[in-house]
Amino acid sequence: MKSRAVALEGRIAALMTQARSASQEEAAKRRADQAKQVVAAASMERRHIEERVAVARTELYVTQTRLQQLEAAQASIGMAIRLRRHDLKLSAEELSLTTKIKPEIIKAIEAEDYSWRPAGNPKSDVYVCATIRILAKYLGLDADALVELYDREYSSSANEV
Repeated sequence: MKSRAVALEGRIAALMTQARSASQEEAAKRRADQAKQVVAAASMERRHIEERVAVARTELYVTQTRLQQLEAAQASIGMAIRLRRHDLKLSAEELSLTTKIKPEIIKAIEAEDYSWRPAGNPKSDVYVCATIRILAKYLGLDADALVELYDREYSSSANEV
């Protein structure tokens, strides 16, 4: 009987060890599940941060491009139009198809050559300003600023003063 009691105690000890082991395995599984949840949450947060960084980079690029356009527009009508056309990867011919302005006139404006305007016609500046305005609006430039620059630099009334 004593040997039977010892055997039962041994069996009970083995079962308790197995129970502790099972309990430890369950706890380990719970910790692993929690760790997986933390990793998933961190991964989602990382994706959100990456998205915000991408948006910020895009906004920075747009702002830098706009600043370059404004600086170019302040300096030169042709430079502003040429830079923006190149940014949009448009040829003068492609721009011509959309705006119905001859490619030669687009290239002349980009070169700051206004010899194509009708000489002696009092409305020649109106025609040039309208052409610049059409190009600027299509390219997403500040049409008013470019027309104002033309009026200051090239219009027949500016040359008379």
